[in-house]
Amino acid sequence: IRSGPPGGGGGPIPWTAVDTMHVSLVAAVSSGGAILGCDADSADLNRSTDDGETWTVVLTQTSGPSTNAVNAVGYAGTTWLAVCNGSKAYTSSDGGVTWSAPISLPDIGDLRSCAGDGAGNWVAFGTGNSSDPTQCCATSADGGATWTLVTITSAAFGFYSYTALYDSVNSQFVAMGIDTDSVIGIYTSPTGSTWTKHAFDSGVIGCSGRLAFDGTHFLAAV
Repeated sequence: IRSGPPGGGGGPIPWTAVDTMHVSLVAAVSSGGAILGCDADSADLNRSTDDGETWTVVLTQTSGPSTNAVNAVGYAGTTWLAVCNGSKAYTSSDGGVTWSAPISLPDIGDLRSCAGDGAGNWVAFGTGNSSDPTQCCATSADGGATWTLVTITSAAFGFYSYTALYDSVNSQFVAMGIDTDSVIGIYTSPTGSTWTKHAFDSGVIGCSGRLAFDGTHFLAAV
């Protein structure tokens, strides 16, 4: 793990090694100045309040990284949602200090990303049910406590991207999925129950990527 201050004036950002933990994801916690990071070796979720100098395990994955690895963490309203392999998820309402018991989602494969609108509505995306990969999305209207299966027929190979987001400017969820030709598509939905696929680039083939939105422009890295 390395930490660094925000860069300024277009110059390089100095980075300092602060810990030897092998991290598979890092998520900034908006309240309390904490950081969440998943240990790629143990799959435990860790929390730091001193810019990554020291870490405390807040969610232990006793089944090991291949079974319950935390792949993404989302924050909306007062809720944190951690989504994992095996269609499992956990919620936290105190900035990531304590977490719920594991929550079972409909079988949509390994969960890769999630997003919330701040009003208790969440969507989660997975690699797809092994028998029907179009079963690759689930929605929650109660802060992640219960979930409903959503089938996206045009996403024949599920969702492998590790990011999804809620676009509050246009009041829509946005995600990156894979269609029948293994070509990446951008999907949007106002509620998470029905999705519209938008052409991305017919020549871009892959299974993972990242999305970002600054309130005006989207950035997709594939």
